[in-house]
Amino acid sequence: KLENDDWTSLIWKRVLRVMIPYLIWTVIYTIPNFTPAQFLFNLVTAKGAMTLYFIFVYLQMVMLTPVLTRLSKPKFGWVLFGALPLLLYATKQITFPHPAFAWMWKTSFLLWYPYYLLGLWLGNHVIRIKMHLSVILLGGLAIVLQMGEGWFLFNKGMGNPGTQLKFTNYISCMCLLPIAYRFIMSDRFIPKRGILSKIGDYSFGIFLIHILVLRILKSFAFYEAIPFAANSLVVLLISFLLVFAGTKLLGSKRGKWLGFV
Repeated sequence: KLENDDWTSLIWKRVLRVMIPYLIWTVIYTIPNFTPAQFLFNLVTAKGAMTLYFIFVYLQMVMLTPVLTRLSKPKFGWVLFGALPLLLYATKQITFPHPAFAWMWKTSFLLWYPYYLLGLWLGNHVIRIKMHLSVILLGGLAIVLQMGEGWFLFNKGMGNPGTQLKFTNYISCMCLLPIAYRFIMSDRFIPKRGILSKIGDYSFGIFLIHILVLRILKSFAFYEAIPFAANSLVVLLISFLLVFAGTKLLGSKRGKWLGFV
């Protein structure tokens, strides 16, 4: 919320919520070549698994929430939204003098804050989005362009052409996420406790474990024969089942340590 009398308590609670699972999963991902030095390196740099860096990004945004709330007025916020394309361009153009500087830039909140700021705006009704057909079409077009941009980056030899840090991805999210939020908050939306709801409940656990699942599957020849998209569903299904089983076996309290609940 934009108004809070105890930011310290709120921030500490959210930091603790992700730091304990981060610590445990860094240990797990370091096990294949575990040494105290390697563990400390992975812990400090979030390089235990390729997705763990986003916990660094999340923690930065949590700690900056009091500042971002001061920028919650659209007359200031639109400037911040407009700056992101320049930051994305800079990411592709800057040559850093040392790998440490590149790591600091790529794990900074600067490339992700608009999504967090948008959530603050929507959740606190700072802005209200109308479901214009033109906005929906623009979002859909941006998704198509995302695929084209990803294909172009893949053919250029980029290791992660599916990265979220693409201008086309930014455009589609800025169009479609507010519309999805408005639909969910409308009277027409009746939530059902189905499989998608369960995936949402276990999403943090799936985020933490899916790289481990992927590493294990890649050691089997059959996995490489599964076509793209279908192999992603296999990873999601196995990750979901492991988190579900882990939650049942460990219970809510211990399951929370692993980020499962």
